[in-house]
Amino acid sequence: MRWFDYLALIAIIVAATTQFLSGGDGTAPPPPAPFDSPRRPAPQQFAEPNNERSGAAETETRPARPPEQQHAAPYLGLGVVREEYSGNPSTGSAFPILADGTWLTARHVAQNCRQIRLRLGEYVLRVSHRILHPGADIAVLRTRAKVTPFPLSTRSYPHETAYHIGFPRGRPGVVASGFLGEMTMRHKGRHNYHERVYVWAEKLRYPHWQGSLGGLSGGAVLTPEGRILGVVQAESRRRGRIMTSMPQRLSEIAKIAAITLPESGAPGTPIAPEKFGETGFALIDNYRIAKVLCGV
Repeated sequence: MRWFDYLALIAIIVAATTQFLSGGDGTAPPPPAPFDSPRRPAPQQFAEPNNERSGAAETETRPARPPEQQHAAPYLGLGVVREEYSGNPSTGSAFPILADGTWLTARHVAQNCRQIRLRLGEYVLRVSHRILHPGADIAVLRTRAKVTPFPLSTRSYPHETAYHIGFPRGRPGVVASGFLGEMTMRHKGRHNYHERVYVWAEKLRYPHWQGSLGGLSGGAVLTPEGRILGVVQAESRRRGRIMTSMPQRLSEIAKIAAITLPESGAPGTPIAPEKFGETGFALIDNYRIAKVLCGV
């Protein structure tokens, strides 16, 4: 055998050995795949299905609803009222809060009176007892007459509009106003105390007159639904402002006087803006608003 025959035989042996070791057709095995990061399973795989038949509910956590924001009345600062005792007879206003003859008025209307009477049309009622709030311009008057009281308002925040009914300058009158905010009223004089009050901007008067609202003190502050919101206390004539008690003063004077106020929300006499004057006068004619006669 010649030498090139030995070379050919060696080449055949080497090729056969290579094919056997590769386990294939002689091609190289594929390279390993590059590293893949694990994929996040689809969210719905973890969500419990909403099964109406089984009553299952959604497992998604819903954000809690924020609490409703309470109305914040604008604060208008500090005001001062000087309580001066003239020593002369005076008049004011009052309205019934209970059917047994219990009335509300302003404290300064009743505090310096030796004798108090209420005039209802042609009738005059004698006030047998008065209870004064020690720290607010509000008071209770007791009579023996059967009267029709006003219902109380259900709202803790004032309406945009209110109606003030009483006897300004000793004559029947009604004032429509718009809510402005709250202020701290300092009552300066014989009795010094501070009180938080509502402030209203005067809009219309019925009938029309000029000058002071004196005598309207103690009158009813009514919502458009005809419910009591407070008591008229003072005025700022130059700015056309009316100050009235806040609803919590009614609860306080009721506790002081040991009376139980009726539940709020009972039907009242609605007051239409275009007929506020006629409605107010009708309430006066029906003995729902009285003139206070303060005798000294």
